[in-house]
Amino acid sequence: MVMVGTAWENATAIYMNTLDGKANIATDSSLATAERIGTPSELILYQRSASDHEAFHEVGIPALNFIFQSLNL
Repeated sequence: MVMVGTAWENATAIYMNTLDGKANIATDSSLATAERIGTPSELILYQRSASDHEAFHEVGIPALNFIFQSLNL
């Protein structure tokens, strides 16, 4: 993880972007952690590239990119 923190308002949804749109150990761990700590933001699996996670995926390393959505933006 390189950029997960933000000083903006609480996210209403956090998109977990994977290159192929499929769950992997990183998305599964994120969902488990969100449940354990009780995050108010919904985590949504989504297919998207064009970020640092793409290079990891291409060499077989499970990776994801977080993008948040806030109604206050």
